Amino acid sequence: MSSDDTGTNNARSMQQNVENCMKQVQEFVDTETTKSISLFSAKTRANEVWLQEITEKYSTIPDDELKKLDALKKDYLEKLGELTKKVEYFEQMCDELEEFQNELEIKTKVNTNRQSRMMEQ
Repeated sequence: MSSDDTGTNNARSMQQNVENCMKQVQEFVDTETTKSISLFSAKTRANEVWLQEITEKYSTIPDDELKKLDALKKDYLEKLGELTKKVEYFEQMCDELEEFQNELEIKTKVNTNRQSRMMEQ
């Protein structure tokens, strides 16, 4: 056998080994892909069953009713904002009245003292 024949045989043998290796890798990939697809399908079916159970057990609110609730919420928030402003205004007025009352109290005391001094004279 010549060296060319040996080289050709080695190349052919190596080619066959590579092809066998590729075939085994492809079989492995195909098997794992099939397992993954099967698992995904099983989980999808389980989720669909679970969704159906939940849908039957819990009813959802129709969209038009949700819109009404959102509108009510918006109205209540606006009214709450108005009430908050009014409360702040009345608190401010209360503070001013308290300040005015304190000033009147001081003026009344000063006036009373002045009158009692005038009476003493």
